[in-house]
Amino acid sequence: MIAVKGNKEIKILEMQKETYLEKGYKILDKDLKVIATPSTKEEKISKLEEENKKLKAEMKKLQEANKK
Repeated sequence: MIAVKGNKEIKILEMQKETYLEKGYKILDKDLKVIATPSTKEEKISKLEEENKKLKAEMKKLQEANKK
């Protein structure tokens, strides 16, 4: 696998893929086809907002159960 960002190209292992995606690198396979791209800020914000809603709902449920 190859991680690419700007004019940097780095050979990486499968287990390093997520680390380089978080750093903003595109991941290419051995045939130089893009297999993964870094997520945008909007995608990250959306995921965090969804997680926040789930956690708030779970917290509310636990607080109500604790009152009983």
